[in-house]
Amino acid sequence: MAIAALGIGIAVSMLRGPSQAAPTATIGRPLPAHPVGWTRRSLAPVPNPDPDAPAQLARLRPYRVATTPDGEKAYVTLAGREIHPGSDVVVIDVRERRAIRRLRVGSSPYGLARHPSGRWVVVTNRFSNFLSVIDTSRDTVVSEIPVPFYSEDVVFSPDGTQAYLSNFQLDQVLIVDLAVGPERLDGRVRELGFDHETFVGATESVSEVVTICQVCGWRSHGAAVCPRCGSTDLVAESTEHEMRVTGGVHTILRARCGTSECHLYPAGGYVAGPDLDESFLSAVLHAFPDRPEASPLLQASTSIRHGGWADRVDGRHHAGDVVFEDPPNDTDYARLREWIATGTRGPGIAVGQKPRDMALAADGRTLYVANTGSLDVSVVDLVTLRETSRIFTRSPVNDLVLIDGRLVLATLGVGSGHPKARHPGRESLDPRHPEAEFTLFRDPETGQPYPLERQQPLGPYDEVDGTAQEKFRDITNDVVVLDPATPSVAAYDATDRFTRYTSDSFEAMSGDIKGDVPADLMKVVGAFPEQIAQVGDRLYITMSGTFQVQEWEIDLSAEPSRRLVPGRVFETGFKPVGIAPAGDGLIVVDHLGDSVTFIDLAGGETRRLLLDEDRESFPANDFERGEFFVQTSVFSVDQDESCVHCHYRDASDGQRWSVSQVMGQSRAGDERTGGSREVPDIRNLFLETPFFVEGTLSMDEALTMMMEHNPLVDFQGRTPSGDFSGVVATAEEVERASTSADTIVVATGRGWERDGVRLADLIARRELFFRQTSSRYFGAAYGFRDMQRVIGDYQGGEPRLLPNPIDPDDSMVRRGRAIFESPEVGCAGCHPAPAFTDKVTVYNQNKAFRPLVTAAARDNVHTLISADRLDAIMGFARDWDPTDEGRIEEHEGFFVAPSLRGLWARPHAFLHHGRAVGLREVVATPDHPALRPRTLNRRDPDRPAGRERGLNELDGLIDTHGTTSHLSVWEFECLLKYLVSIE
Repeated sequence: MAIAALGIGIAVSMLRGPSQAAPTATIGRPLPAHPVGWTRRSLAPVPNPDPDAPAQLARLRPYRVATTPDGEKAYVTLAGREIHPGSDVVVIDVRERRAIRRLRVGSSPYGLARHPSGRWVVVTNRFSNFLSVIDTSRDTVVSEIPVPFYSEDVVFSPDGTQAYLSNFQLDQVLIVDLAVGPERLDGRVRELGFDHETFVGATESVSEVVTICQVCGWRSHGAAVCPRCGSTDLVAESTEHEMRVTGGVHTILRARCGTSECHLYPAGGYVAGPDLDESFLSAVLHAFPDRPEASPLLQASTSIRHGGWADRVDGRHHAGDVVFEDPPNDTDYARLREWIATGTRGPGIAVGQKPRDMALAADGRTLYVANTGSLDVSVVDLVTLRETSRIFTRSPVNDLVLIDGRLVLATLGVGSGHPKARHPGRESLDPRHPEAEFTLFRDPETGQPYPLERQQPLGPYDEVDGTAQEKFRDITNDVVVLDPATPSVAAYDATDRFTRYTSDSFEAMSGDIKGDVPADLMKVVGAFPEQIAQVGDRLYITMSGTFQVQEWEIDLSAEPSRRLVPGRVFETGFKPVGIAPAGDGLIVVDHLGDSVTFIDLAGGETRRLLLDEDRESFPANDFERGEFFVQTSVFSVDQDESCVHCHYRDASDGQRWSVSQVMGQSRAGDERTGGSREVPDIRNLFLETPFFVEGTLSMDEALTMMMEHNPLVDFQGRTPSGDFSGVVATAEEVERASTSADTIVVATGRGWERDGVRLADLIARRELFFRQTSSRYFGAAYGFRDMQRVIGDYQGGEPRLLPNPIDPDDSMVRRGRAIFESPEVGCAGCHPAPAFTDKVTVYNQNKAFRPLVTAAARDNVHTLISADRLDAIMGFARDWDPTDEGRIEEHEGFFVAPSLRGLWARPHAFLHHGRAVGLREVVATPDHPALRPRTLNRRDPDRPAGRERGLNELDGLIDTHGTTSHLSVWEFECLLKYLVSIE
């Protein structure tokens, strides 16, 4: 029922969100009736909070491509940017290599697919609440199908009667039932959820005949003469109405719970009164369909002996005492439990976090869904309409295809910067142990580490990741071939179940650990595998970070390590994403280049078509040059890494990473990792300075990240970017290098010790690499520090927030806002509007708060110092920013209040250490009744019985991160809905 979806806030209303008029489509004839209450809408872009920011060029940003069956025409979505979304699909004549038409669709057109009939192409519009249907025989938009906002990928059943949509906001797959007509394709979303009819009970229609007096209007039943005025001028009128003939779940709840002294009216956040819709919504909010016995609706009404808490005496109990005394033999309890167990969240099929691309089995019975937030693939049974299992990948999956019963995934690396495995010596708390590792606390005046005797043992790792590389060296690029029955592919291995290939340069650099990954698995060329196209026995994968397409030969009968064999590599435009077979070749969509690349597979030639010849080629200014660095991998010396590998979609890859902020040292002064940090968003940074979790960075301070992409130790010899070993620094370069933060090679302060190679030589080699790379792609030389400046221009230039589809006037959102702003709860104290982060009243340079939640292992072990502060200490002046003296982490364990804007659009890895796997865990105290079971849980074995864990506590003291322990389940859900409504 739509009522449940709208009320719970799990499904999205097609009416919600700040909106603007959607572009008018060319429609062949009037649309059929749409769902009741539906209005065609598009979300308005989030405006720039910086009133002085210059407007940037409105780029096309092509994203996905589909072709006609004969390969003669291609259709490319022009998504635009978040602040300036596109609204067109461009039609391309593949043979002539030219654009022939643009079709107006919805806002931010994203994915698209060809219908099995071959005639229709269906387009998803992220910021609009409808699909656009293109008739390829006429190149006209002929219909629009109402769907929730943020539907992204679309696949069709083999017979073309259903479409399946991945929805980024709902974390669901939606089913659209299609009606194929002679001139158009229509459809309607099939709404799943809790059974409303079972809840209200069965009804039947009853006819009634009433006679109406034409003189006085008196109504009577079957009279021949008006009993009021005596007139015989009567007219008979027949009416029908619904009459309940059997009671439903609501009848049970009214009888057991809905008395005047209990829940006839809302009490404790629950109601079972006469209003059917209100009672239905309340029951749904207190029901957990995947684990019905864990539902508050059942636990609050059963005894401890039967797994409930109605008769507990420790502060949580049911004021009405036990309702169901003998659940195993109570038919009312059985009916209520069955109603919960057969329900779903709706309106679609729940899958993992942030689903995107999908693949459908040939028989149409199983759907595989790539979840970019929960780092897995959902296996969905389309007969039962349920997710049945997950394949754990430990990385976001960008695309997947099915080949002869095997899945092939385009994904990122397994590692997250942590150590490979547990190590008793390195994890020892005994400072005398020869392998013990130590904190890295610094002198705030000099920035130098304190002597080892003033440091402390680090102790246990927070996490291990199965790879020997640590920190940013773990960033890599993978292709996986697997049996879909495999539960996990989170390792570099070649077996009958799966084979996982990774970057050919994963162990190629001087500072890389060698011999961890088998050589025959390091075959992936380039960075950021994005989309896959199949042509015969070949796969073609776009490598968006390095502007390439890599060819793979498929032989599933070969030994595991040779089931995919790398072939040719083709050059493309900037950031290739979408790809499709077209005639005798391929057509590739170049997202940053505003172009498409045609690849002739026979001869290997490529040709590029600019889609917007009226604007200056990308990158045209410093904002776009900064964007080029952040979004691509060509400025990393190993050609493997980019900022968006971790800041996936400008948000997070769903991992918690071991990086510099949680780095310690060995007894000898070598860097050591083992702690964790969440990956913060890089959207909306203008209102968040100083940002990142410790509050040490200003807008243009990407220097340390750039250093980690380009470690100086890797410039000792040959690299994938060239051989710089012959470069020797001049006397002037030696002098300049001596005063710069660039001199950091080992953060512990350990000196550089290599015969014949000076530190200044390595810095000069890196500078040459940057100037050569920028000359190639920008047409002008930009040095290392020049790129630091332009990255700052990009980070602060636009918010890049996604418009929020949730209606701010929804009743649950309004109630949640009141709770959020209440001094009794205290959320707004640290997260005040409009930035939803406090950068004003916090009286320290980092704008950081005292610890509010319990620390994780190796959490507070490193005094973070910014590169700008090191510049100031060493006397190095940045000509574009001479007054900023940088920051140092004044108080270890203090963290900023992150902005809550755009929370809904990021994966569920929250708190500074990333250990919260959902907002409930952030806000809830331990054992709060609002905590839910975690279904198909593969990532978090530390959660007892797969249940969410409340982390609103500090060393056993609850309510330290907001006072929420007193909130009812209803109030808790309202608060959560408000949090995800913040734009």
